[in-house]
Amino acid sequence: MVLILRTVGFLVAVACFNVQCVLGKGKISCKDDKGKDVDWFVLYKLPKTRPTSGDYMSLNGEQMVYRDSRSRLNTWTLLKGSIYNTSNNPVKETLDPIYRKEKDVAYAAYNDQLPEGFKGTRGGHTKGILMAGIGEKIGTVWLQHSVPRFIEDIDNGYEYPKSGRENGQLFFCISTNVKFADIIAIHLFVQAANVYQTNAPDWAKKFPEFWKLLHKEYPSRTPKDLRVDFLLTNKRKLVMAIAKPPNWPKDI
Repeated sequence: MVLILRTVGFLVAVACFNVQCVLGKGKISCKDDKGKDVDWFVLYKLPKTRPTSGDYMSLNGEQMVYRDSRSRLNTWTLLKGSIYNTSNNPVKETLDPIYRKEKDVAYAAYNDQLPEGFKGTRGGHTKGILMAGIGEKIGTVWLQHSVPRFIEDIDNGYEYPKSGRENGQLFFCISTNVKFADIIAIHLFVQAANVYQTNAPDWAKKFPEFWKLLHKEYPSRTPKDLRVDFLLTNKRKLVMAIAKPPNWPKDI
């Protein structure tokens, strides 16, 4: 899960323990439903509800409400697309370089509830994708979410799991500089993130912690202390990231 707070121009992201590149071009960034770069977004996949009468809207478990760095304060947009479709979908647009199998894009997908065909566990209750590029694609995306079994096998293209229809699900995406890839990787080590799909181009060796994450080279012992760092988005918004070890004995 992700908790978002906005106050005095700051974004505070608490990561509990628990991109599209048009035609292969463009930097790694969070994207809106039209594939345009955004500094950050929050997307809530609405839960499925029982049929209703009158003026109330029945939800089939596919609808998305959305806000990003350009949204007016306290406003949300009901998107036209479905979380299951590849069009008008900020999640798919953001992760497009992964599904296009762009070899120079580094990424690590992690989830404590793996999709079919994958095995392993690390003990951390955390889900998301860390993706980065250099050169014309320079940038880092950290997409945190709450969806079990997502992302599924990239060889099959974009798929949202059928099991994700019933419940509401949350996505939080930030666009940041590639230099923060190491710090985010350290946070994922602290959280004992279970990495199960990766791509590790040679350029990623310049970022040793990120490189270890891409190769599932976990610390011999999971860190036991809370980790707090400040990240900076591309539009220079501060993001406070808090990583909690699985067995940390206190409440944040």
